[in-house]
Amino acid sequence: MLRLRRTKRYLLILAGFACLIGLSLTFSNNGYAKTVSVVTFNSEYGLILIDSKRSRAAYDLFETLNVPIQNGFYYQTKIFAPKDKSFRIACTAYGANHICAVIVYPSQYATLNFDTDEITLDLPSNIARTYKGTFNNAPNRFHFETEDKRLVIDWSEKGLKIKNFRFKTDKHQDKTIKPQVPGIEL
Repeated sequence: MLRLRRTKRYLLILAGFACLIGLSLTFSNNGYAKTVSVVTFNSEYGLILIDSKRSRAAYDLFETLNVPIQNGFYYQTKIFAPKDKSFRIACTAYGANHICAVIVYPSQYATLNFDTDEITLDLPSNIARTYKGTFNNAPNRFHFETEDKRLVIDWSEKGLKIKNFRFKTDKHQDKTIKPQVPGIEL
């Protein structure tokens, strides 16, 4: 029974990362995207995806996470999923490529905007202190920023802040606006 549960867990992890790799390949067709963010329908969670094909940040975040590596046949995975379930950082290395996903779940500390895909998590010190030792080489403070400046993670014993940024030059259409067909009212 235990072996079946463990096998199911690994299959779910593998399926999840197969989806992330697929998303990565989809988004990597956009010549400007290094860091991509998506908020799901009904704001169930926000996903920030970093792909190493266009950015060194995925490699850096993978190396920085001080959590055990879960080995697969073709990949190595590091997952930081705190017990408070406010967010999750999952990074996978497959060969020389790396991909990371920062997933933020709805809570009193999170803001997830479905229309603009903006994601913010601002955890207070009493929660942030429990993450001490999660990031290598950061005994009292950790700062991570992608090269395109679209994702920032700041941790100290005073708090944790995860924020993705959108710029005025981003081509973005609100998801809730329905296109109008000429001559037909929707």
